[in-house]
Amino acid sequence: MVKIDNNLLPETERLDIGAIVAEKAQQFQELIQNKQIQLELSLSQLVINANKYLVDVLINNLFSNAIRHNKPNGTINVVINNRHLIFQNTNDEPSLDAHYVFDRFYKSKTSEGTGLGLAIMKNICNQYNFGLTYNYNNGLHSFEVDFSV
Repeated sequence: MVKIDNNLLPETERLDIGAIVAEKAQQFQELIQNKQIQLELSLSQLVINANKYLVDVLINNLFSNAIRHNKPNGTINVVINNRHLIFQNTNDEPSLDAHYVFDRFYKSKTSEGTGLGLAIMKNICNQYNFGLTYNYNNGLHSFEVDFSV
């Protein structure tokens, strides 16, 4: 996080978010299958200027959270539309506290993670003035990155 906070990864390039998500979906396929999770992708081309390493970290965290905090035979929906990347996952846990979800060390009572992944995602989004929001609706935890901000 120090490198992000101090802008030590300034190199940017044109990145196709849809292509990166499709590639990451393949990389996470074994973990998804092990939990018997149904992955639904609806990907449009979305090109942004950003640091490839940071975008990889952002998307890796979105995938790993959606898998780790899912239930067996659950669902992950990944949608890219206009300027948004949306990750939704099923989980038997109730809504997270949207006011604190991106704070360092915040985690649900049942989480086995460190509580840093969402804070890192927030720092990456702040680096590029991308919006990052969380909401819970109809049993789906949803994280949305708004690249148009």
